[in-house]
Amino acid sequence: MKRFGMGYWLSAGLLAAFVLWTVLLGWVDVQAIGPRDSEVGFAALNGFVHNLTGVHFTLYHITDWLGLVPVAVGFGFAILGLTQWIGRKSLGKVDSDILLLGGFYLLTLGVYLLFEKVVINYRPVLIEGFLEVSYPSSTTLLVLCVMPTAMLQLNRRIRNAALRRWVLWGIGGFTAFMVLGRLVSGVHWVTDIVGGVLLSAAMVTLYATAQRGLESKDSEPLFFVDKTNTSWYDVLHKRRYCMDVQLKRGLLDVCVLAAIQNEDSYGYKIIKDMKPYITLSESTLYTILKRLEGANMLTVRTAEHGGRLRKYYRITAQGKQRIEEFKEEWQEIMSIYRFVTKEGQHE
Repeated sequence: MKRFGMGYWLSAGLLAAFVLWTVLLGWVDVQAIGPRDSEVGFAALNGFVHNLTGVHFTLYHITDWLGLVPVAVGFGFAILGLTQWIGRKSLGKVDSDILLLGGFYLLTLGVYLLFEKVVINYRPVLIEGFLEVSYPSSTTLLVLCVMPTAMLQLNRRIRNAALRRWVLWGIGGFTAFMVLGRLVSGVHWVTDIVGGVLLSAAMVTLYATAQRGLESKDSEPLFFVDKTNTSWYDVLHKRRYCMDVQLKRGLLDVCVLAAIQNEDSYGYKIIKDMKPYITLSESTLYTILKRLEGANMLTVRTAEHGGRLRKYYRITAQGKQRIEEFKEEWQEIMSIYRFVTKEGQHE
């Protein structure tokens, strides 16, 4: 928790900034400059920016329709989670990061609906002859919550580096266009956009911090122990063992290295080869592979297979050395285990 405390504090700070901004919006320079004498705070600033941009309903309608894109993205990840649930026959076996994302999307939906009911101020223009709630910008909130979290997911799940780069740049460009488009279209006060940015930043920071915590703890069910392997079975005490994070990470790293020590392998095969001893989700495996690549314990090459590109992983000399070091360390661990359990000792 301490390692990720800064992220949680940053999220809390951004949320506090949003709350303060909202309170000030109701107190500072409140004037009736909107349609039908509707009031808005920071009137001088809002009036200046609105007069500068003007009103562009074509851009408004374009960004309004494109607001369906984050909705479609959310449904896409929901389908992924549902597919895993059905395929694995248990909600508990769905990737923990997908479950976290689903919870985040529900939170986003709740906040979205809340501010559709809570009136802070109205739009600077009438929409089809009616006043509409405008704070915070709901489209800005939706886009800035869904698209950055999608980028975090796709950055981990797209294996092809070139494709991953293009997809992330595309999503980033789309997100920037949507936020600037809502501002320039003139259908929101600038303070509406700022409010949406602050609130979504607080929420995404919270999600990203929780996601890093999941990756660090590997908190999904990682260990399904083969009972015929008595040494593992004894050490894990016939149940999933809540090991120290660093020890668990070290064990998983060595297991992945062992899976590729005799031949080059790819993601699905690594998971399949390890399944009799340890079950890993794809998201956890690729986090480990990236960590090992960064430590120069394996290399990656891309080759075509069945008309598609596939990443193959090869162990390096450093990776082989790590396995040998682990074998020596394990003897020490077993000695400690025997001491703790008094195994082989007589009174």
